[in-house]
Amino acid sequence: MEGMVEKRLIDVEKGGQAVVAKLKNDINMKNRLMSIGLVEGTLICPLYESASGGPRAYGFRGSVFAIREEDAKNIIVNV
Repeated sequence: MEGMVEKRLIDVEKGGQAVVAKLKNDINMKNRLMSIGLVEGTLICPLYESASGGPRAYGFRGSVFAIREEDAKNIIVNV
């Protein structure tokens, strides 16, 4: 996408939004993410952060899901 910057999902600011470009997770996690609708082209928004540094909540496809930091680091997005 022209004019867009590629970064890791974990680096997108709370309240921002991005479009999923690539899932670089291991095959099991990649399949789990895809089964909940997180596929290339999905608009995703970081919503909440855990005070303890645990999973962050992300909104996409009308739902909210918690994704661990280690998994969000392997989701490449365009912003």
